[in-house]
Amino acid sequence: MKVVYLYFEGGGPEKARNFPLRRAMTAFLRPIITKLEARNVTVRPIASGGRSEAFADFQNGRATHPDATHILLVDAEARIAEDGSRCRHLAQRDKWNMNGVAEEHVYFMASCMEAWLMADRENIKARFGKDADLSVIPENSDLGAIKPEDCKRKLTRAKNKPKHSYNEIDDGARLLESTDLERVRSRCRHARAFFEYLESLGR
Repeated sequence: MKVVYLYFEGGGPEKARNFPLRRAMTAFLRPIITKLEARNVTVRPIASGGRSEAFADFQNGRATHPDATHILLVDAEARIAEDGSRCRHLAQRDKWNMNGVAEEHVYFMASCMEAWLMADRENIKARFGKDADLSVIPENSDLGAIKPEDCKRKLTRAKNKPKHSYNEIDDGARLLESTDLERVRSRCRHARAFFEYLESLGR
């Protein structure tokens, strides 16, 4: 059986508190995971906390389980050139040592996970309820071009509860677990590349 470890940015420093995000990511990826399981490929999402923690977990996993496939999934935190290398982006922006890391093992959540969430307006409405304000959620634009802070600001406005701003662990996990993967695929080119590689592991 082939094992795929997916280290993704999300949550806080206490990994035990990140279980809702790990469960949500598993649910979100379920259409792909089910197909891979039929081909004896197991995907194990790991909510690492911050981006540096995700990278550290990724590097540690590569060292301790060399026979497995290890994938790093983090926020880009800045716009990426159309033909830009993901490894080069992280080496330059975060000063990470990407030597020996294959390009196909590194992916971005558009600019941030919240861009994925905004791809499914119907899910936002269902989760945030009758008071949700969808007018602030873009319908047709390239979600990968929106800055991370603007994504979170838009979700706070969409939530439309002045005393309760958008929270990544609580609101983010709740939204992610029921977000339509195909809608994210259609609107986030970096997510599309990640999904296609993950699907290729079962061929």
